[in-house]
Amino acid sequence: MSQMSTLTKFNNTVEQLIDSLIERYDYNESFKRELTITREKFVLLRKTNPRKVIEGILVFVYPYKKQIMENDVDFFVKKNYSEDTNDEGHLVQALKLKELWETDMDEMTQKTIFNFFKVFIVLSERYVAERMETEKSN
Repeated sequence: MSQMSTLTKFNNTVEQLIDSLIERYDYNESFKRELTITREKFVLLRKTNPRKVIEGILVFVYPYKKQIMENDVDFFVKKNYSEDTNDEGHLVQALKLKELWETDMDEMTQKTIFNFFKVFIVLSERYVAERMETEKSN
């Protein structure tokens, strides 16, 4: 599997998460509007810098791999993401996951969110391994 296909899978998975949240919160006009704007920003970012989101996951989410793999809710509800990102944005913030988690998220949706983030972890590890392999062979 090439690096680009892992990157494509990663970005497709982010897009699937955003789309599933838009569908799930279709009845909440405010969240739906914000998530739709987030999706548009993501699509633009993906076209201009497809590595940006996966690199952000590696820096801002991957350090919490243990919490994510153990379905530790504190990752989503107690963490202050602005201290990590200097208010530059964070996937959890952009998708309003903390707010949704605290106000309007059922258990099944919570499990789904954790599963998406586990996939992000696995794909980001694969991305790094493939980059290292490419650098070795050059």
